[in-house]
Amino acid sequence: ALYEGTIVDCQGDCALASFEASGSQRDDGIRAARAALMLRRQWISETSKADDDGCTTLRFGIDTGVIADRPATASDLGGRVVVGSPIRNARYLRDRAQPGQILATGKLLAILEARFDATPLGERPIQKNVRTAVFDLLDEDITAVDSP
Repeated sequence: ALYEGTIVDCQGDCALASFEASGSQRDDGIRAARAALMLRRQWISETSKADDDGCTTLRFGIDTGVIADRPATASDLGGRVVVGSPIRNARYLRDRAQPGQILATGKLLAILEARFDATPLGERPIQKNVRTAVFDLLDEDITAVDSP
């Protein structure tokens, strides 16, 4: 896997990937952002070649934080189920993103440092009584990655 993510849920046209690593890797958020940007670039490239009637969209929501595995039940389609605030937040952001948009929390952007270009969208409610800064992730700033 290019960005070492794991698909943990796939329902209909929605997929959930986890980028936590076994052991402590501080680049989980960076790998998640790079994967989303790469998927968006590929999606745009492929849909520009095809007759797309506009009914297919790609939307992303990214957050970071502690998640946990819970045992799978008979109603779960896969063997791994992840839970936690970052999962709920990412789903919330994804559901509110415009087609092709990658929405990220301020917490994730802080981890990304100055490596990525993003537009602030202001604070948004993401859970009951919880608001967070939301950003539109645009691209990776290659000059920030190449410089020491």
